[in-house]
Amino acid sequence: MFKKLKTRIILWRIRKAKRLFIEGFSPFMCHCMYEAFDTTDIVSVVPEFTAEFFGREQKHKYSPWFDAGDRQSRIGAFNILIGLYENKSSMK
Repeated sequence: MFKKLKTRIILWRIRKAKRLFIEGFSPFMCHCMYEAFDTTDIVSVVPEFTAEFFGREQKHKYSPWFDAGDRQSRIGAFNILIGLYENKSSMK
């Protein structure tokens, strides 16, 4: 029960991060995730939040995963995470 609740909270926060991104809070996914989760250690909460998970290469720790201005890829990445956590929250 607790695991399902935790998953739903994570899902809610990912949706919040996507909303922040769409509304223009920041052009970077990580900044929106930091704000939504109130932490900079997103990977400890959402282990899939890595460049490799999205099939991207990260040249160094702080380099963006997507080309500047590529909003569609970032929104797509949010959608992938949302779908993943929707599936996790509906599993028994």
